[in-house]
Amino acid sequence: MLISQSIFSVLLSIKHTDLQLYYNAIFRFDMSSFIKCGSYSRYLISFEKGKIKTRLVTVYRVIRKGDMSRHTHAILPDIIVPYSSYSIRFIIYFLYLYTHRNCSAEDIYTFGIHNLHNIYSA
Repeated sequence: MLISQSIFSVLLSIKHTDLQLYYNAIFRFDMSSFIKCGSYSRYLISFEKGKIKTRLVTVYRVIRKGDMSRHTHAILPDIIVPYSSYSIRFIIYFLYLYTHRNCSAEDIYTFGIHNLHNIYSA
């Protein structure tokens, strides 16, 4: 359990928001071997200052230079969980609540569903 506590504390102590981490990673991506070929929008759900935040981010699609098959690839920084709108820190935060705050899984589920319902019904 000592290892998991240190991982939780490090991830939760990062001062940047998930949105800032996302765009920092996108702008640092080395595009020298790729060609931009499009983009799409997706939600990024994170937990900031005690509240669930939903942001719309742009995901860029690229093709590797010289790729004859013309397959495209999405650039997804580590902060995003593939096929999910939740940031990795969002998921880790709820795991932290479950393991360190004596909350039941049902309490966390109810909290998350209630807040996500408010987000998507707005």
